Amino acid sequence: MEDAQLALLAYVQTMAGMDSGLTEQQMAAADVNGDKSVSVEDAQLILLYYVSNTLSGQNVTWDELLGKKSQPLPFLLKLK
Repeated sequence: MEDAQLALLAYVQTMAGMDSGLTEQQMAAADVNGDKSVSVEDAQLILLYYVSNTLSGQNVTWDELLGKKSQPLPFLLKLK
């Protein structure tokens, strides 16, 4: 859940004209939909993945969420 919060914070800071606060590696990991930016959609997808796989007990893949080839779950906190 912290990854989704960090992605959302990075988006809000960017929209406010501030630095995202993320490293390049964190930005790449947070851009889960692959559109070359970190947005609310990325934060929602990270949260949906977490809720689906952790709280709901489903086995949802990134491929299923994104409808395309995906990358491993980003752990933004570990990429500092």
